[in-house]
Amino acid sequence: MNNLQIKKSLLPYIEKAGQIQYFKPSQTIYFQEDISNNFYFIKKGRVRAYLMNQEGKDLTIDIIGEGRVFGESDFFLKSSRLTSVEAINDVELITCSIDDLLPYFKESPELVKEIFILLSKTVKNLSHQVRRLCFFDSGERIADFLLEMTDHPDKSLEIQENCLPYSHQEIAECTSLQRVTVTKILNEFKENGWIQLKYKKVIIKDKEALKEYAYKNI
Repeated sequence: MNNLQIKKSLLPYIEKAGQIQYFKPSQTIYFQEDISNNFYFIKKGRVRAYLMNQEGKDLTIDIIGEGRVFGESDFFLKSSRLTSVEAINDVELITCSIDDLLPYFKESPELVKEIFILLSKTVKNLSHQVRRLCFFDSGERIADFLLEMTDHPDKSLEIQENCLPYSHQEIAECTSLQRVTVTKILNEFKENGWIQLKYKKVIIKDKEALKEYAYKNI
């Protein structure tokens, strides 16, 4: 995913305007369809953003770690939340409302610009998700996911340029596939020499081959 972070130079504004909140593992931070008037900065821990249908099936949209923000896509409209978000481990957040942040917009035009950049990145990420789910078959979907995640290394999630520390189940949740399907396809990628599999970890050995496979029909 693109890095949805606030610049460190702008964090004092968020800290002044916001309030600290704490969440335990699996605790819900907000639900899909809740009315929004704030966004969150993660000081510590990781959260999962997901969509859920009426049958209770969920699709992981993103795993979000320290230093990143979430909930900003609904921030200005005070509209219903697009996703639900839950804590993965012990989480410390700064929650910030539009009303509390508004005075600091006047102080810092750069802060306003940064918020709009984050909104643009969120839209881009969601567009990529829709494209992957609608137009890619299972193998292409997994290859695209591996490439996208490792194209944006994230220390808070231990994601490196050629290494994604996700289990088969986590990849299945993020790509809306069955775990057995993910395992089968990853083993095929391994046999082709494109990746190496370790415990809860996928190491990419041939990105060009994955790109050729993922985007052959584009």
